Amino acid sequence: PISPPRVLLPIGIGTCLSLLGDASIYAVLPSHVVEAGVSIASLGILLSANRFVRLFSNGPAGMAYDRGRRRRLFVSALFLGALSTALYALSQGFWLLLVGRLLWGLAWSGIWVGGNTIVLDISREDTRGRWVGAYQVSFYLGAAGGALLGGFLTDAIGYHQAMGICASLTFLGATIALIFLPETRGLDRNVRESSTAPIQGGVAPPETSVSSHTADPAHRRQFASATALYSVHRLVLAGIFSATFGLYLLSQVGDHVQVGVWSLGVATLTGIGLGLSTLISAVSAPLVGGFSDRIGNRWRVAAGGLIPGIVGFVFLAAELPL
Repeated sequence: PISPPRVLLPIGIGTCLSLLGDASIYAVLPSHVVEAGVSIASLGILLSANRFVRLFSNGPAGMAYDRGRRRRLFVSALFLGALSTALYALSQGFWLLLVGRLLWGLAWSGIWVGGNTIVLDISREDTRGRWVGAYQVSFYLGAAGGALLGGFLTDAIGYHQAMGICASLTFLGATIALIFLPETRGLDRNVRESSTAPIQGGVAPPETSVSSHTADPAHRRQFASATALYSVHRLVLAGIFSATFGLYLLSQVGDHVQVGVWSLGVATLTGIGLGLSTLISAVSAPLVGGFSDRIGNRWRVAAGGLIPGIVGFVFLAAELPL
């Protein structure tokens, strides 16, 4: 049997480093459109193109992981992500940057769908929250680190140079996964067979799948509810807020803000703002996942998570500095 850390470390490192370019783009592009050779009017297209691609690529990516080798697909997606980030560094103008964003959408479908599939391969029902939460840490660290690193490097050495460093680090993450990630296809069956769950009548319970779960009306409602909850979260936070936060700060403080003896550029300030929220999530994700395992109620935990989100956006809407 393969221990979970042996799998989580390479997929976590690969996922974390793959996000550096994407997180940097959100932090710095709105305030550096001149350096990138694009217009402010094109920001919405460029910052959402990767997500429109995923509307069509997530499903095929899931089917590919159902039928193919997890390791091969996941590592290929990481290298595609490194290529897309390299295009950010090389592009000067709208079209090549758009190609990079489209390729990143394809890559992220393979990375995120594949990473979660691999985590489910190595987890049981009573450990699923813990290991999914642990994997989520890599996402939040990558998002936070990309925003912070991209903002700092852009102010320090320039937009294109910062994107080049992010591309190199993404390639490093892909190489680490290539070397160290084992194949996990079929491990989910072994994990279930080694579970301590009782076997009724001496016969092992039948293997379940997403299709068998969603055939039941109650499960279909739960699946739809989970999808709706996640969609609203992504629309508000990853969509509207992340894409406009840099422009908001630029309008409020200008190119730089003086904090004591430090003069912070708007890209650095945007990176700090976007990075802090994801760093908090990096700490809370495994704790919340483990808590959902212990109480045996995922929905109660999800509902509780909405409360601080609502409060936070009330403060944002009120334009209170704190």
